[in-house]
Parts: sequence; structure tokens; C-alpha cells
Amino acid sequence: MLDAACAIMAGGAGTRFWPLSRFSRPKQLLALGGDRRSLLRLAFDRARTLFPPERILVVTGERLVGAVAEQLPELPRTQILAEPAPRSTAPCIAWAAARILRDAGDVPVAAVPSDHLLTGDDAFAAAFARAVELARDGWIATFGVPPTRPETGFGYVQAGKGLGGDAFEVDRFLEKPDRERAEKLIAQRDVSWNSGMFVFPARRMLDEIRGRLPETGRFVDELLASPAAEEERIVGERFASCESISIDFGVMERVSRVAVVVARFRWSDVGSWDVAAELSAGGGAGSPEVVGERAAGSWVRSEVAGRKVVAIVGLDDVIVVDTDDALLICRRGSSQDVRGVVETLIRKGRRELV
Repeated sequence: MLDAACAIMAGGAGTRFWPLSRFSRPKQLLALGGDRRSLLRLAFDRARTLFPPERILVVTGERLVGAVAEQLPELPRTQILAEPAPRSTAPCIAWAAARILRDAGDVPVAAVPSDHLLTGDDAFAAAFARAVELARDGWIATFGVPPTRPETGFGYVQAGKGLGGDAFEVDRFLEKPDRERAEKLIAQRDVSWNSGMFVFPARRMLDEIRGRLPETGRFVDELLASPAAEEERIVGERFASCESISIDFGVMERVSRVAVVVARFRWSDVGSWDVAAELSAGGGAGSPEVVGERAAGSWVRSEVAGRKVVAIVGLDDVIVVDTDDALLICRRGSSQDVRGVVETLIRKGRRELV
């Protein structure tokens, strides 16, 4: 067990997984990637193997508190931080770090997304143990995933001087590249994907936030200067005024003494139905009986198993997602465009479907 804390970031809308994901049931609450547990449940179970249970927080939106509590019944309600407004990851991490600093002192804090898929328990534990060591020495650490393809949807990290083992000083963060640039980047041995996971000293992160995000800094200062009983009031009055910015743009790309730990575990951001199909065995968790004729490479996910048979004839490489009130059919490679369907439904006034 690490002498550290963990904040699981569980906000977000998850429009790329429509029609299974909805405003009230975003991606992190879904079972994707071949496991019957939701991505949030998987993240929580991983955290419990490394961090003391009283030091695990889940930060989510107010509308999702009930669903989070239902999926994580052993997590005390006081350890679910309910954001009154979406403000991206910088204010989310600031609130969690302030709570941990107040309750546990200046310990290393791991901030991890709730909707990524990680496999390889030993490698995961070793990487986080190394990041905690770095945080104890004052570093902010991120995790770099060795790239396997020229991905244009991720940011990249370029490593500099070695810090021992799989840790390196960050030379620079690189924005999401175009295809040509991505192909050049993956040929460099010192470049990795930015995983969006961080480990940092609680006090140092709050100091960096104060220096760069003044409204969020004022929110943090009021939290730390007030009794715990005032936290709910302060969050209600102040949180919505915090800068709406990611921790990457707001802090990480603007500070020194940042390290990258090479991730030897398998990692996926599970960013689309295409990725979920690749990660899942067979037809995916909860699939109905599927009949396929000349349907090579096609994949089905259904929430109406036992009540409906899905038949695919003469359609190769399609993804089918079937729910009670909506059906998605798209060609493999096109599922990133599903968010456009959600935008169209909203424009047409069909909010009950999103």
C-alpha cells in the first residue's frame, strides 16, 4: 500500500458512446472493453490495490452522484466530490488536492481518469510506486505510453534527461499532431503518448494552480482557510467561477520539474466504439444472439439481449449498438463521428435520447 492518495476523475458526458451512453449515464459508468465491470468500477478496484481506502476520492458531477454511489457502494459518500458545474480537470484536481491536503497532509496524490482501461497489475503498481517516489522529491509526474501507431487524437510527451529506471525529465509536451507529424513522432524513441494520469505533491500542485489560475486559487484558499463543515457552501458559491481548463493546459505545460514515467502496462483511453470493439471478445459484453451472413469484421453490442436477434447480411466491418429506444449502425472507422448524431438530436429537440 502506497503512502499516497488517489483522485479518480469521473465527470464528462461521453457522447462518443451513444446510444449506450447518455447524459445521465456517461462512458465511465459503462462496461466497455470486455469486462462486466464498468470503467469506473475498474478504476476504483485498481486504486484500492495501491491506496488506503480513506484516501481515495471520486470527483464527479452532481447529476452523477447517485449513479457513482450505486456502482461503488463501499465508498463513503463523503469521498464523492460533487461538482456543481463542469469545469474540466484543473479545478477538479485542485478541489481533490485541497481536500487531501486538509485531511491527510502533504502526501503524493495520483489523479487518474475513470474512463481509461489499464491491464498489467504488476507493471501498473511499479509505475505508480516510481511516480510516488518522484512526487516525494518534489516532482510532478505523468505517465508516457509507448506509441503503437501514429495516433492523432493524443498529445505526446518528449523525454529528456534520465532520472533512474523508467523515469525521465520531461523535455516538452507536444500537442495533438496531424498524421504526417504523428508518423515522425513515433519513430523517435524518446516520445510517448500522454496518458492524462499524474502524480504530484498536494501542496506543490496547489501552489502551481494559485500562480496560474487565480479564480481556482481563490477557491482553494477559501477551502483551506475554512472548517470542513463549510466545504459544501464554498463549493456551491465558488466552484462555478473557477477557470474551465484542463490540468494539461492550465498547469502541466507551464511548469518545471515535471517527470515522465514510461508505462509498461497496457493502456487505452477507450475513445470510441471502434476501440471498444477491438478490446472486446466476440460480440461484446451483453450481446444478444447474432446471426451473420457475409458480415466479416462486424461487431454487435446490445442492451436487449434475450428479446431480440440481430442479423447482419452482406455488411462487412459494421458496428451495431442496440438499445431500447435507439439503434446505431456505423462502419468501422467512423465511430468518432457518433458525437455528431448527439448534436443533431439536440438541435432537433430530442433531448430524451441523449
